Amino acid sequence: MVSSLAMWQGVEVEFCVPYKRGSLIYTYAPELIEALQSYVFPEPYSKPAVLRFSDGTPSQFLINGGRAYGDISSRPGIYDILEITTPECRNALQIVAYEKATEVYARIAAQEYSRRSGEVVHVYKTSVTRSSPDTDQYTTRGLHESYLVEREKVFEKLDLLVPYLVIRPLFCGAGGYYRGCFTISPRQFFIREVYAKEIYGWWPLICLRDEPHAPRHMYRVHVTNGEPTRSEVAIFLRQSITSYVLHAIQRGFIKEVPRLWNPAAAAMSVSENLQGDWKFLLADGSYANALDYFNAYYLEAVEKLFGESVVDDYDRRALSELKLVLSKLEQGLFEDLATRLEWAMKLKVIEKEFSQFFEEKPTPELKEAAVNQWTAVTDPTYDELAEELKVVRIVSDEEILQAVLNPPPETRAYLRVTLAERLQRHLRDLGWSHFQVDERVYAVEQLEGWTPERVEELISKVEREVEF
Repeated sequence: MVSSLAMWQGVEVEFCVPYKRGSLIYTYAPELIEALQSYVFPEPYSKPAVLRFSDGTPSQFLINGGRAYGDISSRPGIYDILEITTPECRNALQIVAYEKATEVYARIAAQEYSRRSGEVVHVYKTSVTRSSPDTDQYTTRGLHESYLVEREKVFEKLDLLVPYLVIRPLFCGAGGYYRGCFTISPRQFFIREVYAKEIYGWWPLICLRDEPHAPRHMYRVHVTNGEPTRSEVAIFLRQSITSYVLHAIQRGFIKEVPRLWNPAAAAMSVSENLQGDWKFLLADGSYANALDYFNAYYLEAVEKLFGESVVDDYDRRALSELKLVLSKLEQGLFEDLATRLEWAMKLKVIEKEFSQFFEEKPTPELKEAAVNQWTAVTDPTYDELAEELKVVRIVSDEEILQAVLNPPPETRAYLRVTLAERLQRHLRDLGWSHFQVDERVYAVEQLEGWTPERVEELISKVEREVEF
Protein backbone atom coordinates (compact mmCIF):
# COMPACT_ATOMS: atom_id res chain seq x y z
CA MET A 1 0.00 0.00 0.00
CA VAL A 2 1.41 3.36 -1.06
CA SER A 3 1.13 5.91 1.79
CA SER A 4 0.96 9.68 1.92
CA LEU A 5 3.73 11.77 3.49
CA ALA A 6 1.19 13.94 5.29
CA MET A 7 1.46 13.87 9.08
CA TRP A 8 -0.73 15.61 11.64
CA GLN A 9 1.32 18.19 13.47
CA GLY A 10 1.10 21.37 15.49
CA VAL A 11 3.31 24.04 17.03
CA GLU A 12 3.27 25.96 20.32
CA VAL A 13 5.16 29.27 20.27
CA GLU A 14 6.32 30.72 23.60
CA PHE A 15 6.45 34.47 22.96
CA CYS A 16 8.77 36.38 25.25
CA VAL A 17 7.06 39.32 26.98
CA PRO A 18 8.90 42.12 28.87
CA TYR A 19 8.71 42.54 32.61
CA LYS A 20 6.51 45.33 33.84
CA ARG A 21 8.23 48.57 34.69
CA GLY A 22 9.52 48.45 38.23
CA SER A 23 8.69 44.75 38.54
CA LEU A 24 11.17 41.95 39.02
CA ILE A 25 8.48 39.29 38.95
CA TYR A 26 5.61 39.90 36.55
CA THR A 27 5.49 40.32 32.78
CA TYR A 28 2.79 41.89 30.61
CA ALA A 29 1.51 38.45 29.54
CA PRO A 30 -1.85 38.67 31.41
CA GLU A 31 -2.56 42.13 29.99
CA LEU A 32 -1.77 40.97 26.45
CA ILE A 33 -4.00 37.92 26.80
CA GLU A 34 -6.85 40.11 28.05
CA ALA A 35 -6.32 42.54 25.16
CA LEU A 36 -6.45 39.71 22.61
CA GLN A 37 -9.58 38.27 24.22
CA SER A 38 -11.40 41.57 23.73
CA TYR A 39 -10.24 42.14 20.15
CA VAL A 40 -12.71 42.11 17.25
CA PHE A 41 -11.41 42.04 13.69
CA PRO A 42 -12.54 45.11 11.74
CA GLU A 43 -14.88 45.01 8.75
CA PRO A 44 -15.31 43.18 6.48
CA TYR A 45 -14.47 40.33 8.91
CA SER A 46 -16.14 41.63 12.10
CA LYS A 47 -15.23 38.53 14.11
CA PRO A 48 -13.98 38.30 17.70
CA ALA A 49 -10.47 36.85 17.80
CA VAL A 50 -11.33 34.43 20.61
CA LEU A 51 -14.16 31.87 20.89
CA ARG A 52 -16.48 32.29 23.89
CA PHE A 53 -18.45 30.16 26.34
CA SER A 54 -22.14 30.33 27.16
CA ASP A 55 -21.61 32.89 29.95
CA GLY A 56 -19.69 35.20 27.62
CA THR A 57 -16.26 34.50 29.08
CA PRO A 58 -13.47 33.88 26.56
CA SER A 59 -12.09 30.41 25.94
CA GLN A 60 -8.42 29.85 25.12
CA PHE A 61 -9.28 28.99 21.52
CA LEU A 62 -8.92 31.38 18.60
CA ILE A 63 -11.15 31.65 15.56
CA ASN A 64 -8.57 29.73 13.51
CA GLY A 65 -8.76 26.75 15.88
CA GLY A 66 -5.44 27.46 17.62
CA ARG A 67 -5.03 28.61 21.23
CA ALA A 68 -3.69 31.62 23.12
CA TYR A 69 -2.99 31.45 26.83
CA GLY A 70 -0.51 32.26 29.57
CA ASP A 71 2.18 29.84 30.67
CA ILE A 72 4.57 29.56 33.64
CA SER A 73 2.23 30.80 36.33
CA SER A 74 3.59 32.28 39.56
CA ARG A 75 0.07 32.53 40.95
CA PRO A 76 -3.46 32.19 39.48
CA GLY A 77 -3.88 34.55 36.54
CA ILE A 78 -0.25 35.71 36.58
CA TYR A 79 1.95 34.37 33.77
CA ASP A 80 5.41 34.96 32.32
CA ILE A 81 4.78 33.77 28.76
CA LEU A 82 2.25 34.52 26.05
CA GLU A 83 1.84 31.15 24.34
CA ILE A 84 0.05 30.91 20.99
CA THR A 85 -0.42 27.67 19.10
CA THR A 86 -1.39 26.57 15.66
CA PRO A 87 -4.46 24.37 15.17
CA GLU A 88 -3.99 20.76 14.15
CA CYS A 89 -2.45 20.83 10.65
CA ARG A 90 -2.16 18.09 8.06
CA ASN A 91 1.36 18.92 6.86
CA ALA A 92 4.32 21.28 7.08
CA LEU A 93 3.00 23.64 4.40
CA GLN A 94 -0.09 24.36 6.49
CA ILE A 95 2.09 24.81 9.56
CA VAL A 96 4.09 27.59 7.90
CA ALA A 97 0.96 29.68 7.36
CA TYR A 98 -0.47 28.96 10.80
CA GLU A 99 2.81 29.56 12.63
CA LYS A 100 3.12 32.92 10.85
CA ALA A 101 -0.48 33.52 12.00
CA THR A 102 0.69 33.17 15.62
CA GLU A 103 2.95 36.16 14.98
CA VAL A 104 -0.05 38.14 13.76
CA TYR A 105 -2.03 37.27 16.89
CA ALA A 106 0.88 38.27 19.15
CA ARG A 107 1.14 41.57 17.30
CA ILE A 108 -2.61 42.16 17.59
CA ALA A 109 -2.42 41.56 21.35
CA ALA A 110 0.37 44.12 21.74
CA GLN A 111 -1.29 46.70 19.50
CA GLU A 112 -4.64 46.32 21.22
CA TYR A 113 -3.03 46.67 24.64
CA SER A 114 -1.22 49.79 23.45
CA ARG A 115 -4.47 51.26 22.10
CA ARG A 116 -6.19 50.70 25.43
CA SER A 117 -3.36 51.71 27.75
CA GLY A 118 -1.22 54.11 25.74
CA GLU A 119 1.82 51.98 26.68
CA VAL A 120 4.00 50.34 24.03
CA VAL A 121 4.93 46.71 24.75
CA HIS A 122 6.95 44.58 22.33
CA VAL A 123 6.56 40.81 21.96
CA TYR A 124 9.50 38.64 20.93
CA LYS A 125 9.64 35.37 19.01
CA THR A 126 12.93 34.32 20.57
CA SER A 127 14.49 31.38 22.39
CA VAL A 128 16.80 33.29 24.74
CA THR A 129 15.98 36.02 27.24
CA ARG A 130 17.21 37.44 30.53
CA SER A 131 15.83 35.52 33.49
CA SER A 132 14.93 38.84 35.20
CA PRO A 133 15.59 42.54 34.56
CA ASP A 134 18.43 42.86 37.08
CA THR A 135 20.56 39.84 36.15
CA ASP A 136 22.92 38.67 33.44
CA GLN A 137 21.57 35.13 33.76
CA TYR A 138 19.71 33.69 30.77
CA THR A 139 16.62 31.59 30.57
CA THR A 140 14.94 30.11 27.52
CA ARG A 141 11.72 30.40 25.65
CA GLY A 142 11.05 28.02 22.86
CA LEU A 143 8.88 26.35 20.34
CA HIS A 144 7.32 22.96 20.97
CA GLU A 145 6.35 20.69 18.10
CA SER A 146 3.86 17.84 18.08
CA TYR A 147 3.78 15.03 15.50
CA LEU A 148 1.16 12.29 15.52
CA VAL A 149 2.57 8.81 14.85
CA GLU A 150 1.58 5.17 15.33
CA ARG A 151 2.40 4.38 18.96
CA GLU A 152 3.61 0.79 18.58
CA LYS A 153 5.89 1.66 15.66
CA VAL A 154 7.61 4.73 17.09
CA PHE A 155 7.42 5.05 20.88
CA GLU A 156 10.08 2.43 21.60
CA LYS A 157 12.26 3.80 18.81
CA LEU A 158 12.55 7.47 19.81
CA ASP A 159 16.32 7.02 20.27
CA LEU A 160 16.50 6.91 16.47
CA LEU A 161 15.24 10.51 16.38
CA VAL A 162 17.73 11.95 18.87
CA PRO A 163 20.82 12.41 16.60
CA TYR A 164 18.59 14.02 13.99
CA LEU A 165 17.39 16.58 16.54
CA VAL A 166 21.00 17.35 17.41
CA ILE A 167 21.91 17.96 13.75
CA ARG A 168 18.81 19.77 12.46
CA PRO A 169 19.64 23.27 13.85
CA LEU A 170 22.01 23.47 10.87
CA PHE A 171 18.95 24.05 8.68
CA CYS A 172 16.40 25.43 11.16
CA GLY A 173 18.38 27.19 13.89
CA ALA A 174 17.35 30.74 14.74
CA GLY A 175 20.84 32.16 15.30
CA GLY A 176 21.60 34.63 18.06
CA TYR A 177 23.84 35.51 20.96
CA TYR A 178 24.42 33.45 24.06
CA ARG A 179 26.89 34.80 26.63
CA GLY A 180 28.25 37.24 24.07
CA CYS A 181 28.93 34.68 21.33
CA PHE A 182 26.96 34.22 18.12
CA THR A 183 25.59 30.69 17.84
CA ILE A 184 23.60 28.79 15.23
CA SER A 185 20.94 27.86 17.80
CA PRO A 186 20.97 29.44 21.29
CA ARG A 187 18.24 27.02 22.41
CA GLN A 188 20.68 24.10 22.35
CA PHE A 189 22.60 25.51 25.33
CA PHE A 190 19.66 24.83 27.63
CA ILE A 191 19.20 21.08 27.08
CA ARG A 192 19.40 19.23 30.40
CA GLU A 193 17.93 15.83 29.48
CA VAL A 194 17.22 13.79 26.38
CA TYR A 195 13.80 12.76 27.72
CA ALA A 196 11.64 14.10 30.56
CA LYS A 197 7.96 14.13 31.45
CA GLU A 198 8.11 17.82 32.35
CA ILE A 199 9.56 20.61 30.25
CA TYR A 200 10.51 23.50 32.50
CA GLY A 201 13.73 23.06 34.42
CA TRP A 202 14.55 19.85 32.55
CA TRP A 203 14.54 21.35 29.02
CA PRO A 204 14.52 17.92 27.30
CA LEU A 205 14.92 17.19 23.61
CA ILE A 206 11.68 15.21 23.78
CA CYS A 207 8.90 15.48 26.36
CA LEU A 208 7.37 12.10 27.27
CA ARG A 209 4.10 13.45 28.66
CA ASP A 210 1.58 11.08 27.11
CA GLU A 211 -1.20 13.30 25.75
CA PRO A 212 -1.98 12.29 22.17
CA HIS A 213 -5.32 14.18 21.98
CA ALA A 214 -6.20 11.38 19.56
CA PRO A 215 -7.06 7.66 19.67
CA ARG A 216 -4.73 5.72 22.00
CA HIS A 217 -3.11 3.77 19.18
CA MET A 218 -1.56 7.09 18.19
CA TYR A 219 1.29 8.80 20.03
CA ARG A 220 2.19 12.48 20.07
CA VAL A 221 5.94 12.96 19.64
CA HIS A 222 6.46 16.17 21.59
CA VAL A 223 9.74 17.78 20.48
CA THR A 224 10.61 20.50 22.99
CA ASN A 225 13.99 21.82 21.88
CA GLY A 226 12.50 23.61 18.90
CA GLU A 227 13.38 27.21 18.24
CA PRO A 228 11.09 29.93 16.90
CA THR A 229 12.17 31.61 13.66
CA ARG A 230 10.74 34.31 11.44
CA SER A 231 12.09 32.66 8.28
CA GLU A 232 9.46 30.65 6.42
CA VAL A 233 12.04 28.31 4.86
CA ALA A 234 13.43 27.47 8.32
CA ILE A 235 9.90 26.70 9.58
CA PHE A 236 9.13 24.64 6.48
CA LEU A 237 12.30 22.57 6.74
CA ARG A 238 11.97 22.08 10.51
CA GLN A 239 8.46 20.67 10.19
CA SER A 240 8.68 18.79 6.90
CA ILE A 241 12.02 17.04 7.41
CA THR A 242 11.15 16.08 10.99
CA SER A 243 7.89 14.54 9.82
CA TYR A 244 9.70 12.64 7.05
CA VAL A 245 12.24 11.26 9.54
CA LEU A 246 9.40 10.12 11.80
CA HIS A 247 7.67 8.52 8.81
CA ALA A 248 10.93 6.74 7.95
CA ILE A 249 11.21 5.40 11.51
CA GLN A 250 7.54 4.39 11.54
CA ARG A 251 7.81 2.54 8.24
CA GLY A 252 11.10 0.83 8.96
CA PHE A 253 13.42 2.79 6.67
CA ILE A 254 15.47 3.84 9.72
CA LYS A 255 16.18 0.84 11.95
CA GLU A 256 19.38 1.80 13.72
CA VAL A 257 21.76 4.76 14.00
CA PRO A 258 25.06 5.12 15.91
CA ARG A 259 24.40 6.48 19.40
CA LEU A 260 25.88 9.77 20.51
CA TRP A 261 28.08 9.82 23.60
CA ASN A 262 26.30 12.91 24.97
CA PRO A 263 23.45 14.40 22.89
CA ALA A 264 23.33 17.67 24.87
CA ALA A 265 27.07 18.23 24.47
CA ALA A 266 26.84 17.33 20.78
CA ALA A 267 24.00 19.83 20.25
CA MET A 268 26.05 22.60 21.84
CA SER A 269 29.17 21.76 19.85
CA VAL A 270 27.24 21.85 16.58
CA SER A 271 25.57 25.15 17.44
CA GLU A 272 28.71 27.01 18.53
CA ASN A 273 30.72 26.02 15.44
CA LEU A 274 30.57 28.73 12.75
CA GLN A 275 33.46 27.31 10.69
CA GLY A 276 31.72 24.19 9.38
CA ASP A 277 33.01 20.60 9.46
CA TRP A 278 30.66 19.90 12.37
CA LYS A 279 31.63 16.83 14.40
CA PHE A 280 30.43 15.08 17.53
CA LEU A 281 31.54 12.19 19.71
CA LEU A 282 29.83 8.83 19.33
CA ALA A 283 29.22 6.32 22.11
CA ASP A 284 31.95 4.03 20.72
CA GLY A 285 34.57 6.77 21.20
CA SER A 286 34.89 7.77 17.55
CA TYR A 287 33.92 11.10 16.00
CA ALA A 288 31.39 11.59 13.21
CA ASN A 289 30.92 14.44 10.79
CA ALA A 290 27.37 15.72 11.37
CA LEU A 291 26.51 16.18 7.67
CA ASP A 292 27.94 12.79 6.69
CA TYR A 293 25.97 11.23 9.54
CA PHE A 294 22.78 12.98 8.41
CA ASN A 295 23.24 11.94 4.79
CA ALA A 296 23.97 8.30 5.63
CA TYR A 297 21.31 7.64 8.25
CA TYR A 298 18.53 10.15 7.55
CA LEU A 299 18.66 11.63 4.04
CA GLU A 300 19.13 8.22 2.40
CA ALA A 301 16.13 6.86 4.34
CA VAL A 302 13.99 9.87 3.44
CA GLU A 303 14.80 9.42 -0.25
CA LYS A 304 13.71 5.76 -0.03
CA LEU A 305 10.56 6.93 1.74
CA PHE A 306 9.82 9.31 -1.13
CA GLY A 307 10.23 6.47 -3.60
CA GLU A 308 7.46 4.46 -1.94
CA SER A 309 4.99 7.22 -1.02
CA VAL A 310 2.43 9.58 -2.48
CA VAL A 311 4.49 12.75 -2.86
CA ASP A 312 2.90 16.20 -3.18
CA ASP A 313 4.51 19.25 -4.77
CA TYR A 314 5.29 20.78 -1.36
CA ASP A 315 7.07 17.54 -0.36
CA ARG A 316 9.24 17.78 -3.46
CA ARG A 317 9.99 21.40 -2.65
CA ALA A 318 10.94 20.53 0.93
CA LEU A 319 13.40 17.86 -0.20
CA SER A 320 14.80 20.15 -2.89
CA GLU A 321 15.30 22.96 -0.36
CA LEU A 322 16.99 20.55 2.03
CA LYS A 323 19.44 19.29 -0.60
CA LEU A 324 20.30 22.84 -1.65
CA VAL A 325 20.97 23.78 1.98
CA LEU A 326 23.08 20.66 2.63
CA SER A 327 25.17 21.36 -0.48
CA LYS A 328 25.90 24.94 0.61
CA LEU A 329 26.70 23.83 4.16
CA GLU A 330 29.13 21.18 2.90
CA GLN A 331 30.88 23.82 0.76
CA GLY A 332 30.96 26.36 3.59
CA LEU A 333 28.93 28.84 1.50
CA PHE A 334 26.89 30.13 4.43
CA GLU A 335 26.27 33.54 2.88
CA ASP A 336 24.46 31.85 -0.01
CA LEU A 337 21.90 30.68 2.57
CA ALA A 338 21.17 34.19 3.85
CA THR A 339 17.96 34.29 1.82
CA ARG A 340 16.69 31.08 3.40
CA LEU A 341 18.04 30.11 6.83
CA GLU A 342 17.51 32.40 9.79
CA TRP A 343 20.89 31.81 11.43
CA ALA A 344 22.66 32.50 8.12
CA MET A 345 20.67 35.72 7.70
CA LYS A 346 21.65 36.94 11.16
CA LEU A 347 25.26 35.85 10.67
CA LYS A 348 25.48 38.01 7.57
CA VAL A 349 23.43 41.01 8.67
CA ILE A 350 24.28 41.33 12.36
CA GLU A 351 27.50 39.44 13.05
CA LYS A 352 29.48 40.22 9.86
CA GLU A 353 28.00 43.24 8.06
CA PHE A 354 26.33 45.17 10.87
CA SER A 355 27.42 48.64 9.72
CA GLN A 356 26.09 48.12 6.19
CA PHE A 357 22.58 47.37 7.42
CA PHE A 358 22.32 49.47 10.59
CA GLU A 359 24.74 52.35 9.72
CA GLU A 360 26.36 52.20 13.14
CA LYS A 361 29.64 50.90 14.49
CA PRO A 362 28.91 47.45 15.94
CA THR A 363 29.25 46.80 19.64
CA PRO A 364 28.21 43.65 21.53
CA GLU A 365 25.31 45.57 23.06
CA LEU A 366 24.09 46.88 19.69
CA LYS A 367 24.36 43.44 18.10
CA GLU A 368 22.27 41.85 20.83
CA ALA A 369 19.76 44.72 20.57
CA ALA A 370 19.53 44.15 16.80
CA VAL A 371 18.73 40.46 17.36
CA ASN A 372 15.99 41.51 19.79
CA GLN A 373 14.56 43.90 17.18
CA TRP A 374 14.71 41.10 14.61
CA THR A 375 12.70 38.74 16.81
CA ALA A 376 10.11 41.34 17.86
CA VAL A 377 6.90 40.65 15.92
CA THR A 378 5.87 44.19 16.89
CA ASP A 379 8.90 45.77 15.17
CA PRO A 380 9.35 46.14 11.36
CA THR A 381 13.06 45.24 11.39
CA TYR A 382 12.73 41.65 10.18
CA ASP A 383 10.24 42.48 7.42
CA GLU A 384 12.40 45.36 6.15
CA LEU A 385 15.57 43.25 6.14
CA ALA A 386 13.75 40.31 4.54
CA GLU A 387 12.62 42.56 1.72
CA GLU A 388 16.12 43.99 1.28
CA LEU A 389 17.71 40.52 1.25
CA LYS A 390 14.94 39.13 -0.98
CA VAL A 391 14.30 36.33 1.49
CA VAL A 392 12.58 33.26 0.01
CA ARG A 393 8.90 32.88 0.92
CA ILE A 394 6.91 29.66 1.28
CA VAL A 395 3.39 31.08 1.70
CA SER A 396 1.77 34.33 0.58
CA ASP A 397 0.41 37.16 2.74
CA GLU A 398 -3.09 36.14 1.65
CA GLU A 399 -2.50 32.58 2.84
CA ILE A 400 -1.31 33.89 6.21
CA LEU A 401 -4.42 36.10 6.48
CA GLN A 402 -6.64 33.10 5.80
CA ALA A 403 -4.74 31.16 8.48
CA VAL A 404 -5.41 33.99 10.95
CA LEU A 405 -9.14 34.03 10.25
CA ASN A 406 -10.03 30.39 9.49
CA PRO A 407 -9.19 26.87 10.65
CA PRO A 408 -7.84 24.29 8.20
CA PRO A 409 -10.89 23.00 6.29
CA GLU A 410 -12.52 19.68 7.18
CA THR A 411 -10.35 19.23 10.28
CA ARG A 412 -11.16 18.91 13.97
CA ALA A 413 -10.18 22.57 14.28
CA TYR A 414 -12.94 23.45 11.81
CA LEU A 415 -15.37 21.38 13.87
CA ARG A 416 -14.28 23.11 17.10
CA VAL A 417 -14.73 26.61 15.69
CA THR A 418 -18.10 25.81 14.12
CA LEU A 419 -19.41 24.22 17.32
CA ALA A 420 -18.35 27.22 19.38
CA GLU A 421 -20.00 29.65 17.00
CA ARG A 422 -23.23 27.67 16.61
CA LEU A 423 -23.67 26.35 20.17
CA GLN A 424 -22.15 29.19 22.15
CA ARG A 425 -25.26 29.80 24.28
CA HIS A 426 -24.87 26.28 25.69
CA LEU A 427 -21.10 25.78 25.45
CA ARG A 428 -19.54 25.09 28.87
CA ASP A 429 -16.09 23.74 27.97
CA LEU A 430 -13.86 23.38 24.94
CA GLY A 431 -10.65 21.37 24.52
CA TRP A 432 -8.44 19.84 21.87
CA SER A 433 -10.38 16.56 21.88
CA HIS A 434 -13.64 17.29 23.73
CA PHE A 435 -16.38 19.83 24.20
CA GLN A 436 -19.15 20.24 26.76
CA VAL A 437 -22.68 21.44 25.98
CA ASP A 438 -24.71 22.10 29.12
CA GLU A 439 -23.98 19.04 31.29
CA ARG A 440 -23.06 16.64 28.49
CA VAL A 441 -19.43 16.05 27.49
CA TYR A 442 -18.52 14.84 23.98
CA ALA A 443 -15.17 13.29 23.05
CA VAL A 444 -13.81 14.14 19.61
CA GLU A 445 -10.67 12.14 18.82
CA GLN A 446 -10.89 12.03 15.04
CA LEU A 447 -8.86 14.79 13.39
CA GLU A 448 -10.10 14.67 9.82
CA GLY A 449 -13.18 14.13 7.70
CA TRP A 450 -15.11 16.99 9.31
CA THR A 451 -16.92 18.16 6.21
CA PRO A 452 -19.63 20.83 6.59
CA GLU A 453 -22.25 18.09 6.17
CA ARG A 454 -20.77 15.91 8.89
CA VAL A 455 -20.43 18.88 11.25
CA GLU A 456 -24.12 19.69 10.68
CA GLU A 457 -25.01 16.10 11.54
CA LEU A 458 -23.12 16.34 14.83
CA ILE A 459 -24.70 19.68 15.71
CA SER A 460 -28.17 18.25 15.03
CA LYS A 461 -27.34 15.25 17.22
CA VAL A 462 -26.19 17.49 20.07
CA GLU A 463 -29.29 19.65 19.79
CA ARG A 464 -31.53 16.58 20.04
CA GLU A 465 -29.67 15.08 22.98
CA VAL A 466 -29.37 18.25 25.04
CA GLU A 467 -32.93 19.33 24.24
CA PHE A 468 -32.37 23.03 23.63
